[in-house]
Amino acid sequence: MAYQTLDLGTSADDGTGDSLRVGGDKINDNFSELYTLLGNGSILTTGLSVSGATITLSEAVGTFTTLTPPSADGAALGSAALEWSDIYLYDSSVIYFGINSDITLTHVPDVGLRLKSVATADDKPIILTLQTGETDIAASDVLGKIEFQAPDEGTGTDAILVAAHIAAISEGDFSSSNNATKLSFATGASEAASEKMSLSSAGLLTVADDLVIKTGGTIGGANDTDLLTLTSAVLTVAGEVVGTGFTGTLDGVLGGGTPAAASVTTLTTTGNIAIPNDGTIGSAGDADSIAIASNGVVTFSQIPVMPANSIDSDEYIDGSIDTAHIADNQITLAKMAGGTDGNIISYDASGDPVAIATGSDGQVLTSTGAGSPPAFEAIPSQFPSGTDMVFHQTAAPTGWTKNTTAALNDGALRTTTGTVGTGGTVAFETAFASQAVGGTNGNTGATTLSTAQLPSHTHTAGAPNQTAGLQGGAQANVGAADGTSTTGATGGGGSHVHGGSTFSGTAIDLNVKFYDVIIAAKD
Repeated sequence: MAYQTLDLGTSADDGTGDSLRVGGDKINDNFSELYTLLGNGSILTTGLSVSGATITLSEAVGTFTTLTPPSADGAALGSAALEWSDIYLYDSSVIYFGINSDITLTHVPDVGLRLKSVATADDKPIILTLQTGETDIAASDVLGKIEFQAPDEGTGTDAILVAAHIAAISEGDFSSSNNATKLSFATGASEAASEKMSLSSAGLLTVADDLVIKTGGTIGGANDTDLLTLTSAVLTVAGEVVGTGFTGTLDGVLGGGTPAAASVTTLTTTGNIAIPNDGTIGSAGDADSIAIASNGVVTFSQIPVMPANSIDSDEYIDGSIDTAHIADNQITLAKMAGGTDGNIISYDASGDPVAIATGSDGQVLTSTGAGSPPAFEAIPSQFPSGTDMVFHQTAAPTGWTKNTTAALNDGALRTTTGTVGTGGTVAFETAFASQAVGGTNGNTGATTLSTAQLPSHTHTAGAPNQTAGLQGGAQANVGAADGTSTTGATGGGGSHVHGGSTFSGTAIDLNVKFYDVIIAAKD
């Protein structure tokens, strides 16, 4: 029934408005509805009280079909200080969330609850988030957990403990750059559930016990999903087996217990392969072609076949190849061990080969004496600093400085066995320049030599000369008949002088300035 209002008329006693009977009837109807809703129709319940704008129900009061707030989001059920107790909902009841009722929590009778999003658009999943209110997450803190339990099991004890749980557990202190968390999967046997499997933040799956897959199932990686196939007592490997150490027998791992069954295409290991003392290695046709004794001696049952032009077993001596079986000029540069660019091979004090470190540009290989290999060193200085040397070139060589002292210019070099020095005053080109000679031309004076001034000398007589005889007589010889007669000696052998012209000219000064040098041989 709707609330009924009394019509009071326009003014007092104006004869308008409800009559007393009609007004009383409205009042009775209003109270009757209140007493029915808040009591038993005749008595109000004692569990109802009103204080200001708050109505308090302390016990069940009346029956409601729909209880609504005055407006959307306009009222709350309970408060932080006054909480409701139990809520009883009927089968298949639904709790709607959101202004559009987009999320529902529905009771499935005798089964459980169903959480659903009513959104039909693409990529609209239903998300259930478990959040912790902690403000400082440390290592091993549990962020959230779902537990499974049978608390009403009649046998009690272990039966009513948490039988399993899934938990998110931090792997370290959370920070602005870290929220590493693992998922822990726990189950119980006769205990509270404990971790049996975990998935780390890096994706590492750790299982506490055996991992069992179906017969014929496969295990692999992203690029080879069926690398391992497990059938009844047989493991098939589609690729290579690479191990860091097998501790069992390969036939037990890879086959059915026989050498023939334990075959793989390639076996690669970064560790060691050990066989029993006096064990053998072979092929299907010759199982003991290689035998290894307990002391490590290896015996071949067949003659090893080496590549052409190589060696055979007779040429091994104490584990090395004797030089007698290496032909001359057979070791080429290509067969030598690699080295560092620029190194030179020499020998140390023990006679062992040693590499001489690469030198620098301009260095020379220098002997360091017996007991150590030579080394690259800088070229030692050939002349001490300050040494003077004569060069036939205008500019000084590298490492030398030209002496430009004025006194040395246009001078001559003079060797000495004494103390070196300098001297002279006349420039070289001045002393030996072309110079004219002056003087007075003329003849010597005429001089008549006296007998005394003539050199002493004789005159030889001529050949016989016949002359006519005297008148009336015969001819006769004049002079010596043999032509050897001489005149008497004359002349005094004295000296004499010549008069004549005089000589004059420019004097030539040969006092050439010089720079002493010595001649020496380097030791």
